[in-house]
Amino acid sequence: MRLCVVSHVVHREHGGRLWAYAPYVAELEQWAELFDEVVIVAPRGEGAPRGDEAALKVGKARLAAIPQAGGRGWKKKLGLAAAVPRMALVMIGHMLHADVVHVRCPGNAGLVGAVVAPLAARRRIAKYAGQWSDYMGEPRTFRWQRRLLDSRWWGAPVLAYSGGEENGRVRPFFSAALTEAQMERARRAALRPRTGRPPRVLYVGRLTRAKGAGRLVDACSLLRRRGVEVICDIVGEGEARSEFEEAARRAGLEGRIVFHGGRDLEGVLGFYEEADALALPSRTEGWPKVLVEAMAFGVPCVATECGLNGWLLGEGRGFTVPFGDAGALAEALERLLLEDEGARARRREACARFGQQYTVERFREELRRLMEREWGVRLRRGVAVCE
Repeated sequence: MRLCVVSHVVHREHGGRLWAYAPYVAELEQWAELFDEVVIVAPRGEGAPRGDEAALKVGKARLAAIPQAGGRGWKKKLGLAAAVPRMALVMIGHMLHADVVHVRCPGNAGLVGAVVAPLAARRRIAKYAGQWSDYMGEPRTFRWQRRLLDSRWWGAPVLAYSGGEENGRVRPFFSAALTEAQMERARRAALRPRTGRPPRVLYVGRLTRAKGAGRLVDACSLLRRRGVEVICDIVGEGEARSEFEEAARRAGLEGRIVFHGGRDLEGVLGFYEEADALALPSRTEGWPKVLVEAMAFGVPCVATECGLNGWLLGEGRGFTVPFGDAGALAEALERLLLEDEGARARRREACARFGQQYTVERFREELRRLMEREWGVRLRRGVAVCE
């Protein structure tokens, strides 16, 4: 059985292996476990892997490169329009020889893939790895992709971070990056008391304005003015890193806000073990894995009021705040960090109980069941067999 994956994620070929953004790789490996061969239709990146990228462990995956096109400005948009015919031809060529086609949205490649897949593949499934509901400031193409995937044209299952019950072809789904073995590490960490002072606040993610790490710098400055001393660990890379580092320097928070750069998953787990709270002040989120992972380690969280965050942090697991409101973020963090030991223990227990449900093994099993139900395939020992 051959799987064809269409993705906008940049892949690098280095040391005889494929490398890409680590959380994406962790999920893609679970898809690959169900197939004999995987072809990934995606842009090819140049240079060595970045700190936040990981190698695909499955040796049966190969890359079919498409142009890396798109972006802001009319020149880049014209470049994307010119690249679409070539992208479509490469996609169709590989879709015709695949047993299952998996299109990942939102993204330019996903939009083209969602248009052409119904022409070339009977067994197809989409993943919308973003916020399924509309939100202020989102690109128009994201809304187009949701409408397309929810239309008769697509006519196939869509995995979405939508919450609630199934709605037509849209199936509420989740994502996961931690294995059962890593979850055992989380269980041990969740039971250990965190008594170090000052408390540690953690951010994990891309360093962009939309992800909101700059507001966390502002919130840490506000906490210091209130007499609440914290250490803030910022893990990730992105085009706004130098801007955020300069903001921390101007606020006199050098040594208090530490930029660690990109880390692989094992490196990130060490930060979860030491954190007292995690902040995710992003504009939008689909299924924010960092929230679920941190909670598995017993770390309460603060996130913005978007997507599924309110549900994920309900029942005492954390707080949500408006996007861009550094004052509200500082207030919520102060509540978490300064509450009494009994309340903190109860909150950590609630977080751990919720977060530890979501393992990659469960994710793979849910995919297995969906395929069996939709297409009459049997999955035995990780191999898909058509009946």
